[in-house]
Amino acid sequence: MSDALAQLTDPTPEAVVQFLARVIDAPWPQESGAFTAHFDRLGCTAGEPLEYADPVPGSIGGPFTCDGISLETGSWAAFNGQLFSLNFFLYSGRRDSETIAEAGFEAVREHLRAVCGPPEDEGTDANGSLSAFWNPGENSIELYGHVTLAPALQVGVGRRSVEALYNEGARHADRR
Repeated sequence: MSDALAQLTDPTPEAVVQFLARVIDAPWPQESGAFTAHFDRLGCTAGEPLEYADPVPGSIGGPFTCDGISLETGSWAAFNGQLFSLNFFLYSGRRDSETIAEAGFEAVREHLRAVCGPPEDEGTDANGSLSAFWNPGENSIELYGHVTLAPALQVGVGRRSVEALYNEGARHADRR
């Protein structure tokens, strides 16, 4: 990444991957009463749960912010009291955001490769958007470089066992 692009990627790709490493190295909380302490350990603050129309009973979610990482939109999700997902967007709404989103994707992907090994899957869709996926330990990491429509870098990290329970609940909700 050029020095000019490095200055535009705030937070830096290194800071993003350091945060993801903290998330995947920390045990995920097993009950909602432990969320605050978990977010504190990550250097984040969880917002109050928001009411939203999720068809899966037992689902809650809300915003979060992170010290040292300027998240444009950060959200958390829990199912039956267990935190299972953190998602956030970076680098959107800036001049040259297509270039920044693509360069940010490439740099974060390379730093994640050093931490988690090669992605289990990666690709480019018909619109030129990029994706890469990892499954380190009990976790999942999703990385998307939206480079054409609404350019941004999207990052998601989750706990696969609870994601599976949530997805099963979603399948049951769809059958109703």
